[in-house]
Amino acid sequence: MAEINERLNLPDNIEVIRDQISAIIFSEMRNQYDLAVADDDPVADDYLTTVLVENDEPLQAGEDNDLFPIVNVSVDNVRRDGGASVNTSNRVASLNLDCYQIGNTSGKFAGRTAIIKAWKLARCIRAILESDQYTYLFLRGIVSKVRINSMTGGYPSGMENSAVKVAVVRLTVEVTYDQNSPQTTGPGLTIFPVVISDENGQVVGNIKEEYS
Repeated sequence: MAEINERLNLPDNIEVIRDQISAIIFSEMRNQYDLAVADDDPVADDYLTTVLVENDEPLQAGEDNDLFPIVNVSVDNVRRDGGASVNTSNRVASLNLDCYQIGNTSGKFAGRTAIIKAWKLARCIRAILESDQYTYLFLRGIVSKVRINSMTGGYPSGMENSAVKVAVVRLTVEVTYDQNSPQTTGPGLTIFPVVISDENGQVVGNIKEEYS
């Protein structure tokens, strides 16, 4: 006989945090693209980023590369905060932010390698999350610490024979938060209003759609 008589339909705070990080990246990279265009940056498209949440579909790199560059945000693990008391609701989550880029194969900038562009994208994501504005991800009261633990470059498995070279830089982000904090509006707490779609690998937002 079941003992829990209310629905368990509300997201955990880690889900709120994951989606908030995705929304922040989407918003800030869209702004970086606008700034690059206004500045006549010849490689402004480097900032034209697609943001995915928990994408588990194979990435395709060929003649149609509209999705790249890509940042995929996913939760790796959640554990109890070892430095807190036994009965605490504090948690420490590790998230992976995978920054994918493709190399330039033609045109004026042919030869720009995928890994160089992937590190450029990762640098932007690092700068965003380490800025003073996002110390608590606008989730103060839920989030108490955000730290980038590592950045590792490489090439995604299964794409060695793709028509276009693809590289990835993974940022490992650690977030300390209170699982029991209410998800209500208060000082320093703002949930970014971004819809996550299930139509295309759970795309948070595709900047290209707004500039097509």
